[in-house]
Amino acid sequence: MATLALGLSLAGCGSDTPEQIKLTGQLEARAEAGRIDAQTSARISLVEHSVSTDHDQIVAERTLHGIQRLPTDFTLRVGSALLDTANEYGLSAQLLNDDSEIIWQTNVPTAVDVFSPDKTIKLTLMPYRVAPEGPFVTYRCSDGFRFQLSHDAKGAVVRLGKRQISLHVAKSLTAGATRYVDAHNDEIVSENGVTSIYFDGISHHGCSPVPDESTS
Repeated sequence: MATLALGLSLAGCGSDTPEQIKLTGQLEARAEAGRIDAQTSARISLVEHSVSTDHDQIVAERTLHGIQRLPTDFTLRVGSALLDTANEYGLSAQLLNDDSEIIWQTNVPTAVDVFSPDKTIKLTLMPYRVAPEGPFVTYRCSDGFRFQLSHDAKGAVVRLGKRQISLHVAKSLTAGATRYVDAHNDEIVSENGVTSIYFDGISHHGCSPVPDESTS
């Protein structure tokens, strides 16, 4: 069993809440995982959803190395001072190869009651979507930032250099917009033919397709 010890410091906890909250879980595969390379690692994230702002953010993240099989157990200890009883929490996970590329992942965070963690949390991983149905279209933003995007009614795949990120459709803030998000707070919003992208904490706006630069 892999143990994650997080020294985090959450407003809103009562005096009866312990300083450390222990979450126990298991990573499992929805399909046959087959042989897992010895260099495979698992990245587990605790995602906080703000009820007041409808905003998600990762409040804790740790990586386990040498994942050789699924299912595999983990224990996550979280300092209660970073948690807020007014918000909601979920766990997400990804498997990465030795090049840090995502090969398996959970589709959405699994809800967890961090203040009453009395049962094992099962996180079901699925093969990472690496072959979208449509072609990739190159986009250029107003600040010169470029990326490639393929999307359909269920989700989108973004290429940023050698990185490839999968996102799912989410509720839009306006009726005419299409919005894609992932568990790491990355986001793409398209409205009236103009696209904005938010990755790694940086926003790029005014993005539009570059003619004759589509790829398969």
